[in-house]
Amino acid sequence: MKILLPLFAILLLSACAPKESVMPSYDLTTAEVIHRYHEAVTSVTSFEVNITNTQDQNTSSTNTTMKISLDPFIIYQVTNPTKKSSEAYISQHDYYIKDKGIWYKLPKTLHQDALQKLLQASFFNIFTDETESVSSIRNNDTYILKYNHVNEDFKVLPFPTKSAEITYIIDESNYLPLSVVIHYTTEESPTTIHTIINRYSRYNEIQSLFIPEDIEKKAKPLT
Repeated sequence: MKILLPLFAILLLSACAPKESVMPSYDLTTAEVIHRYHEAVTSVTSFEVNITNTQDQNTSSTNTTMKISLDPFIIYQVTNPTKKSSEAYISQHDYYIKDKGIWYKLPKTLHQDALQKLLQASFFNIFTDETESVSSIRNNDTYILKYNHVNEDFKVLPFPTKSAEITYIIDESNYLPLSVVIHYTTEESPTTIHTIINRYSRYNEIQSLFIPEDIEKKAKPLT
């Protein structure tokens, strides 16, 4: 069974009380936007993200919706490729995936590897280390942050790329992301071009996210 896990949506956030944002009357610098952005995400305890992954001008497309609770850390994921769909529950300790109507539990070795990739794939880290490579503009009620990179040592994406461009759309009212668009070109031959669009919503609105007990009891071990 092929396990498809979007690695681009997991935001490493710590839970605390929400903070109010004060909108300035002037355009912020890129560093100021990034600072407010990092301050804002510390207030997030849950959110939803819709992910569209398109390869080579719509020749292949996958749509995924993820509901994410950060405390406790649980993800409910529904993936809808062209001809089939799958579901998954992921926590820090367990990973359950539904395939052809049957729930399976991944072995600890596969689960830990998948979770580690999720943690490594956080896009919040790039602005901390690569601020000088980020440009920003103010557009109506948003800030647009753009990161361009062409380098074999580019470590933001969890796989080798020849080039990548990452664009954040930040809500000026609270400095939380509305969407993230990732364009990248793969290194393997033949080269493929991918576009990933993450649309974020329902900040701090998702409650009672848990792995159903019947899934935990009935899931078959995946070997």
